[in-house]
Amino acid sequence: GYVELGKLAGVNVSTQQNTLNSLIDVRMNNFASTFTHGSYEGVLRRSKNFMFMTPELAGYFRSRINTSSVQALDSYTSSSPYWFVSKFENVSGEGVYQTLYEYEALFQAKAWIKNDSYANLVSFIDTPAFWRGDLYYIQNLIALLEKAGTVPSPTPAPPSPTAPAGKAGDANGDGIVDGRDYIIWAGNYNKPITGVSNGDFDGNGLVDGRDYIVWMNNYGK
Repeated sequence: GYVELGKLAGVNVSTQQNTLNSLIDVRMNNFASTFTHGSYEGVLRRSKNFMFMTPELAGYFRSRINTSSVQALDSYTSSSPYWFVSKFENVSGEGVYQTLYEYEALFQAKAWIKNDSYANLVSFIDTPAFWRGDLYYIQNLIALLEKAGTVPSPTPAPPSPTAPAGKAGDANGDGIVDGRDYIIWAGNYNKPITGVSNGDFDGNGLVDGRDYIVWMNNYGK
């Protein structure tokens, strides 16, 4: 971040760039798919390689150690199928040593190193560690949205059937359901026609006994 800000400001950042390059070398050279830490440090065994991931850092993983990093990532997510659940408790010690790094580090690695698609990543968005969200969860959401480009629109629900025009049971439109409406219904009985004015009070395209029930239930109203 300092190097890029310096470039924007037109400042000579060659010293900082050299430091950055050396730090990247350290990270690449110290990559290991397995660790032998004790119980406390062991909680970082899956997240340690991929913590504080950025798209730029992921580029170094892909160009320098792509095969080993992807193999390690696949191994971690396979051995810990609930890696994406924040504060997951069904682990050794009920997760009392669990950190918040794992679900963000592995998600970011899948997004930027493995270059998973939106369709694959969206299934690993769980709930944040805290009610209003946490930084790691927000970073996962941002990565997901960037992968999506334009967020896919949900499939629209089918439109609900529209209610037939006019008052239920009032075929002649005089504002009251009475015998004159019954006459219209009876005259069109069993005809495949629609519209309240024809006696099709339920709007199913057929004048039948169900329309009679609608008329009867509203009679005198």
